[in-house]
Amino acid sequence: MEIKKLKLKIMKKIAFILMLFVIVVSNYTVKATTLASQIEIIFVSKAYWDGTTRSCLDREKGCCIHISLKVPVLDNQIFGDLTNYEGQGIKLTFSKKSGIRQETFAELTKTGKFYMDGEGTLSEDLLKSLKLPLSYKISPGYYNYQENGDNITVFFSK
Repeated sequence: MEIKKLKLKIMKKIAFILMLFVIVVSNYTVKATTLASQIEIIFVSKAYWDGTTRSCLDREKGCCIHISLKVPVLDNQIFGDLTNYEGQGIKLTFSKKSGIRQETFAELTKTGKFYMDGEGTLSEDLLKSLKLPLSYKISPGYYNYQENGDNITVFFSK
């Protein structure tokens, strides 16, 4: 219960700071990106956040604040979500547009399957959170993958 009270206090302080920000900057649109961290903050007065379009839309009162983290995708990195695959291994889901370089994706899937050229190891904390044995490794080889719009899911099964 203490944690909930602490979270509530923190949320109230954040809301207060944001409301001050709204008052100071009313009727302006602000977009700030810091180069070092690539954190993008979008503040739009007289707007609201629309989850369907994932954007700020106009309205008569209030404001819309959206914060996102822009992570540059390097040659050999894939950014996505890793989950347990029904006790059969793990699955990796990522954005084809922003989670992997297009050249890397084309190279890894040129045979029609996702190619893993060497053994894949996972951290102990990750294995525990996925409820996999600490000895679990991804074997080199070819793995099935599915495309669903922008999302790619690779199935690393045992």
